[in-house]
Order: sequence, then C-alpha cells, then structure tokens
Amino acid sequence: MFWRILWMNLLTILSNARWRLVPLFAIAICGISISDILKYGELYAANQWDILLETFNDPFKVAVLIPAFFFTMIVDTVTRDLNGWGYMIWNRGMSRAQWWWSKLGALFVTAFIYVSIFWILAIMISLFVVQFQPYWSKLVFLSHWAYQGGLTIHQLQVPPPIIFLKVWGLVTVGIYALAACVVLFAFVLGNAGIAWMIGAATCMISYGIWVIAPQNAVWGPTLHLVLLTHHDIFSKSPSYYTTVFSVIGGLLIIAAVGCIGHWMVLRRDF
Repeated sequence: MFWRILWMNLLTILSNARWRLVPLFAIAICGISISDILKYGELYAANQWDILLETFNDPFKVAVLIPAFFFTMIVDTVTRDLNGWGYMIWNRGMSRAQWWWSKLGALFVTAFIYVSIFWILAIMISLFVVQFQPYWSKLVFLSHWAYQGGLTIHQLQVPPPIIFLKVWGLVTVGIYALAACVVLFAFVLGNAGIAWMIGAATCMISYGIWVIAPQNAVWGPTLHLVLLTHHDIFSKSPSYYTTVFSVIGGLLIIAAVGCIGHWMVLRRDF
C-alpha cells in the first residue's frame, strides 16, 4: 500500500508541466557558469571540473537559484490533496500516516532527480566546450583560486571525484531537507504560495549573510548546500561547521519534519 501511494505521488509531482522547465533552467545555470569562468581565464585552460565547481560551489547559484526553483516544483505536493483524492484517506489513521510518509519519500526521489538533471547536463555541456580530464585544470592554478569554484591548496590534493561526492551529498540532502520544511509549512498554513515565499526569503537571507558576514555562514540555512562556505574550504567559518555537520544536520531536519507531519496528520481534524 505504502509503495503504491509513494509511486502515485511521485508520478503526480513529475507529471506537472513545470518540470519541463528544469532542463532549460539547468542549461541556463551552466551557461552562466561558463560565462563566469571566462572572467578568470580562457576555456582552453578549463575542464569539466571547473564547470561543475562553478555550478555547484557558487553560493548565489546553490544557495538561492537552485533551491528556490526546486521549491516551485514541489511546494504544492501536500496542499493539492487537501480537496482531492488525499482527503478520502484521512478518516483512517494508518492511511494518513502512509500518505504523509509517502509524500516525503516521493520528495526525496524528486530531489535526487532534480540534482541529477543539473549534474548530467553540466557534464554533457562540458564535453562540447572544455577539455575532459580526470584531474584539476590549469585554470585552478592560473586564477590563484580567485574564482567562485576555487578550492584551497589542501583540497586540490584530493582527487576531484572525492570532492564532488561531498558536493553531491551536501546539495542533495540539503535541498531535500529544505524542501521538506517548505512542504510542511504549506501543510500547516494551507497555502503553497506563502510557503514558497518563506522558502525564497530564506534563500535570499542566507545569501545576504554570506555577502555581509561570511564567517557566520553556519546561520544561513541554504548556505549548508555550498561546499565553499564550510570550514573545510573557508577557514573563517567555525571549526565545527564541516560537510559532515551539514549532512547530519540535514538528516536530523528531515527526521524532525517527518515526525511533526506524522503527528499532525493523525491529529488534525480535516
């Protein structure tokens, strides 16, 4: 029963016409990343890792644009059922619980698909515009790590796939946790529009913290998606603010949202 509900929720989310815009948005983000690279050097000195870093390690793209757009895709995941088929299962406690957890399960799959679209398109585009190499590019050294995707000397000693495993974990878990909060707000308020505005405002406030006081990045919720803001890269951040800290924090938020939503659907009088 649970898996059938999850599958139905997943198909409902992905069948929305808005998802057709995701590849176009991802291509636009990659285009911006390539133009950013050109500010610091020629494309001949870059490779696919530079495009990926510019896409997934730029605070404005990752802390504002990418999560805010995802909120648009999923914000009505719960509220669309308030007067639809979901209403029919609320008279039974077990069905209510399955309905809520299936929503969170479908949300995880959509977050994974959303991030994967960006990764796949960034790699595909890089095949046509830069060199494809297994190691860091010349641009990293020629720019003296001045560009947004720049890493510290210590990090450049780590193979690129390991760095991007961290990036993938931060972005996927972080977007899932934030989206779960937005969906919960929509459920509590009964208004998807207000929930989206709360999520978008959180993105802008987080980026404002990075611009004004980057050493306080730990207090910007969406900044936890960005590798560049962590102590591993940015020494001014608190020593406890590591990638592991952010991933564990995201998982705890997901668990908390799940428990709060479970409690609400079982006790709320619809």
